[in-house]
Amino acid sequence: MIEQIIDFAADEVRTSESTREARLDWVIVVDSTLPPGRIVKAAASVAAPTGPAVPGLRAQGGTDADGGDHTGLPRSGCAILAAEPGKLRQVRVQAARRDDSLVVDMPHAAHVTRDRIVGGMGMLP
Repeated sequence: MIEQIIDFAADEVRTSESTREARLDWVIVVDSTLPPGRIVKAAASVAAPTGPAVPGLRAQGGTDADGGDHTGLPRSGCAILAAEPGKLRQVRVQAARRDDSLVVDMPHAAHVTRDRIVGGMGMLP
């Protein structure tokens, strides 16, 4: 459970600046020993709940010059890094100790027990 809300305040959202100038950094660290498909799955799986957990992270969508609608993207860039499993655990422990960090992880069990996890949440397979 998150005790402190990590968010983007409305007055600090500056669309004229690079996302690198944002106060918050978003980093996903993946297990470097996983095959490429599982790395992508893990990154997408932890990114999905991050948006709703960080108020103001997702920008308002818009319409392009051809009239196509687009969902808003994150206000902060997202770096994706890789680490060996031991280092990954160490990074997670350190981040979890900080009051100014949000940790969203995907334990190994989530890779191999999808049916039980998805079924347990009442989602359609």
